[in-house]
Amino acid sequence: QYVAQIAQVPQDALKNASVNIAVMGCGEWKLIQNYKDMTGFQGEIYADPERKLYHALGMTTENLQSTPAGEKKRSYLTDGLVKNVLNSICAGH
Repeated sequence: QYVAQIAQVPQDALKNASVNIAVMGCGEWKLIQNYKDMTGFQGEIYADPERKLYHALGMTTENLQSTPAGEKKRSYLTDGLVKNVLNSICAGH
């Protein structure tokens, strides 16, 4: 759902700001076109199933910033758990 939300950013706004958005995912490259169709994302999508870039950038689950104490946790997920699971299953077939 995060990429679907990014896809809603107006292309003119990105162009005027001289910004290109690229997505790096940990899935297989064979699924990229399906993912683009499903999310409506028009930018570049790359696959890094072994997470080499992720690790090269020093990203781990231990150092990703979490919600500061006292602040409400925000989420890009707009659907509930069951709907997300069903959508994921359907997208995989």
